[in-house]
Amino acid sequence: MIKKLKHITQICRDLYEDEGATAVFAYMNDYMERSKTGDVKYEHCKECNSETPAWRSICLICGQPTGPGRQALVDAVIADLKKGFDEGDYTVLNELLMMLRNVNLIHALPEEQWEKFNNLK
Repeated sequence: MIKKLKHITQICRDLYEDEGATAVFAYMNDYMERSKTGDVKYEHCKECNSETPAWRSICLICGQPTGPGRQALVDAVIADLKKGFDEGDYTVLNELLMMLRNVNLIHALPEEQWEKFNNLK
């Protein structure tokens, strides 16, 4: 596993030096689509000040340790929502939905359904 980490980090380092962060994001997005292990995740990197691809909590852009950042919060909210759903409580979901603009909700649907809700924009 360490050999694989060195290989991936070297590829990302080379990509970053040659083409910049966008190339690393593209490469890792493709890797994540093909990978069945789930070993690369987006985590918050304080050095990069953004969500970046990370291998075992190491940023693949700058090489610094990362933290789960926003993803941990999202996961916790989803877990709480699911618990509420199991108990028949949709209060938190309703409150979250009320905070979102209609157009954002509409665009969360498949594009072919957008026109059904034009009157809500």
